[in-house]
Amino acid sequence: MLAYLRRHHIGLLALFIALGGTSYAAAKLPKNSVGSSQIRSGAVTQSKLQKSLQSKLAKAAPGPAGAPGAQGPKGDTGAQGPQGVQGVAGAKGDKGDPGPTSAGVGGINLTVNPVGTPAPSLSDASVTLSQAGKVLVLVQGTAAVTCGASPCSRVIGAALDGTKVQGLAQTINGAANATTTDTIAAVGLVSGVVAGTHTAEITTNGAGTNDLRVVAVALG
Repeated sequence: MLAYLRRHHIGLLALFIALGGTSYAAAKLPKNSVGSSQIRSGAVTQSKLQKSLQSKLAKAAPGPAGAPGAQGPKGDTGAQGPQGVQGVAGAKGDKGDPGPTSAGVGGINLTVNPVGTPAPSLSDASVTLSQAGKVLVLVQGTAAVTCGASPCSRVIGAALDGTKVQGLAQTINGAANATTTDTIAAVGLVSGVVAGTHTAEITTNGAGTNDLRVVAVALG
């Protein structure tokens, strides 16, 4: 053993000094000798700090917000979503009033009242006004008159609700001992007609064949 120490005394002495120096450095560090470079990253956590310092950190106000970053690139368009359920149909609106209409009749004898009475062999025409307005009455077709030894005449006209339509009158003039047929195209306009259903009919003051039609048009 002594022989081993004699041969290795220098190496053993160096080892002893090295170990002793390390222990000294770890046990007695100079004041303010440890800096951030000597502390391993993550070695100091909040739980290792003093309680008072931990309390101050917990109550500390957050710092001011940083400036916003640059806007990122626009993302890809997403897939189209499914079609929504069809909504419930709305309630049907109220029917509006009919729009204004107008008509006029020109010519001669517009104020003449046709003579005669309704022809029972001819049907009438009905028309309904939803509001007060006018009724246009038209009689057309053919009619005939047969005369004896002297010339004669026959008047074709119309009435609305039993009242003669002014201006709607056409006279057929016949020769003696002959039957005369004439084309009828007579029209009249009745103003101030109240709302409701009204009847137009053909009138005549004498006998004779008829192929006539009556038309009534409501003008609200």
